[in-house]
Amino acid sequence: MIRTFTLGLVLFTVVAAPAAARIEPRPHAPGPAVAQHDLRSPDTRDAALGRKVVVVPLISDRRPAEAAGGFDWSDAALGSGITAGLMLLLGVAGALTLLPRRSESQGAARI
Repeated sequence: MIRTFTLGLVLFTVVAAPAAARIEPRPHAPGPAVAQHDLRSPDTRDAALGRKVVVVPLISDRRPAEAAGGFDWSDAALGSGITAGLMLLLGVAGALTLLPRRSESQGAARI
């Protein structure tokens, strides 16, 4: 019984695999010609077409912003608050890590 089943499975695999892998030829439908992409840089294309490229320098009259009044106390307070909070968080995490843990044999009352 097992031999018959195995033989049938092998024959099915041998016959079905090539049938499933058969590629049907598709009829060639005339379509639009494939456009070729010009992979040259825009400057190279301009030079090939004889266009003259004129480079105009950008003149900017921007001046750096000046500091309004020296030291900004609100920024300093924000930075020190964040630093203090992080130090407190790390201190609590370190203390919780180093504290001895109470196991069942140490603190549990036995009845």
